Amino acid sequence: MQPASSWLFLIDENMSATLVAALRTNGYTAEHVYDAGLQGQLDTLVFAYAQAHQEVLITGDLDFSDIREYRPPHFGIIVTRLPNEMPQAERIQEILNALTTLQGQSLLNTLVIVEPGKIRIRR
Repeated sequence: MQPASSWLFLIDENMSATLVAALRTNGYTAEHVYDAGLQGQLDTLVFAYAQAHQEVLITGDLDFSDIREYRPPHFGIIVTRLPNEMPQAERIQEILNALTTLQGQSLLNTLVIVEPGKIRIRR
């Protein structure tokens, strides 16, 4: 089982770089696709990078929730389904709350859907 402190995150380009700072402030290791030179790249390349670096992908791109396309094995995918009109600070807090709920669990081969006030987990 992976402790939360061992989670490494890759933040997709449709997510704010502010999320990276918030994750780091809360003790997580995170990088944004811009920092990795992946801006504008195909989803498959972003996914391959995350896997090569053993990172959990955090994204707002619903394509990543297609388990036929992004099937295990992988290090985890977190897809956010949060309203666009939700303030950025609240969006980040929803993600942090989800990670707190998942603490102590492995995200290996897991798809997590984060929605306002709840998470869905598919292993």
